[in-house]
Amino acid sequence: MLRLIRGRRGPVRTIEPGMSGSWLEPVEAARGPILFLLVCFGLRLVWAASIGLAADEAYYWTWGQRLAFGYYDHPPGIAWVIRASTAVLGDTELGVRFGVLLLGTLTGCVIALGSRRPWLSVFAFVSMPLVCLGGQLATPDVPLLFGWSLGLLGALVGGWGWLLAGLGCAIAALSKLTGWFLLPILLVGRLESLRTRWPWLAVAVFGLCVAPHVLWLLENDGISLRFQLDHGFGGGVVGLAGGLEFFFGQWGLVGPVLFVPVVLFFVAGWKEGGPTRLLWVASVPVFLLFLCAAVVSKAEANWAAPAYVSAAMGLGYLGPKWRRASWIGAGFSAALSALVLIHAVYPLWRLPSDPTLRLIGGQTLAESVEAWGIESVYTERYQEASWIWFYAGIPATTLPGAGRDSQFDVWNTYPDRDHALYVRPWRSGPTRKLDGWWDKRAGPNTVVARDALERCASRWQVYELHEPLTPEGSGK
Repeated sequence: MLRLIRGRRGPVRTIEPGMSGSWLEPVEAARGPILFLLVCFGLRLVWAASIGLAADEAYYWTWGQRLAFGYYDHPPGIAWVIRASTAVLGDTELGVRFGVLLLGTLTGCVIALGSRRPWLSVFAFVSMPLVCLGGQLATPDVPLLFGWSLGLLGALVGGWGWLLAGLGCAIAALSKLTGWFLLPILLVGRLESLRTRWPWLAVAVFGLCVAPHVLWLLENDGISLRFQLDHGFGGGVVGLAGGLEFFFGQWGLVGPVLFVPVVLFFVAGWKEGGPTRLLWVASVPVFLLFLCAAVVSKAEANWAAPAYVSAAMGLGYLGPKWRRASWIGAGFSAALSALVLIHAVYPLWRLPSDPTLRLIGGQTLAESVEAWGIESVYTERYQEASWIWFYAGIPATTLPGAGRDSQFDVWNTYPDRDHALYVRPWRSGPTRKLDGWWDKRAGPNTVVARDALERCASRWQVYELHEPLTPEGSGK
């Protein structure tokens, strides 16, 4: 089994705790992959400016309009990143995505610095659909992965690197709940380092950075923590079918060929010590945690994303045969991801359930709502409220009790109801959720968003509302 991990041919660069030599040596060894990442960054900017925002991206943008140390769904990291990038590039698609694209590029650079074989690890990582496609969007996963990679690099370097690890762990924790696992993982993976002061200084750095968010959680009854725990484990028992669906969903996120050597690292990496053991500890437990979560509740495939930061570095420790398989798998994943990116901008096929259609429709809906000339807009879901706010500049909000709770319910700022619009996804049933709020309604008017192939991406119904009712507890 060990021969699967240890290669016997060619010189390789290794990272050991407290390694000696110039700090420029890893940078020089990773110079080629870093230049490759910069080229990818330029191409990603072109794509980011060419496609509309997904609803969740617009939702996180609304967070950035009201900065805080926490939000209903997640910690504040993604809101801060979006606010910083839009402050420079404006409230555009590129402005929203620039910060996360930069962090994604920096994640690849950190992986190159921490890998035994930088070219393999970087190419494998950026080729994964999880990264090549999902990393294009402004979501909390991107700063999470950056913090995860930075924490890993710091622990691999050891010594003063633990200060970097503390900062990386804080970035991960301020991005998503999963990030809170990183610091304990690093401490367990480097137990021998606990005899020195450096890991404890990392804990201090981490504590100082996350303290404002912790205070926010205490002041707000742990709202985002409770939401995520319920979201991850409170959906009722799904059973073995849910676990199998989650496992095979990882094939699509990593790539059907590349996932094989990744699983090999999961299976064999624990037998090694040093850097390999740490990378294994930072990947397999995370993967298994969410695999188990998929059995007890409906899990989303991207939850295991941090495991693949560590796994990408770990591929450099496989034997020659499996490294070749990694290269082939990464090439296949890169080709597949490139086709999907092109298809998102210039549709190539009429797929029955095309996920790229989720990037279409926000601007069409917002422009249609704006044409009514009514500034009071309510929606059933946070997705439509966010799109309308971003593209039309109208601070729409969700109607209380109409859909699942979101940050809009926390803000609890409702516009005037004397003359308002109500937007919901198209359906044939009556609008019973409006009962008790308005006496008269006109509509529905249907708004349809289509792509370049004239496929229907989304449909909505817009109602014009008059004469608000004010039953006890229903509003103003």
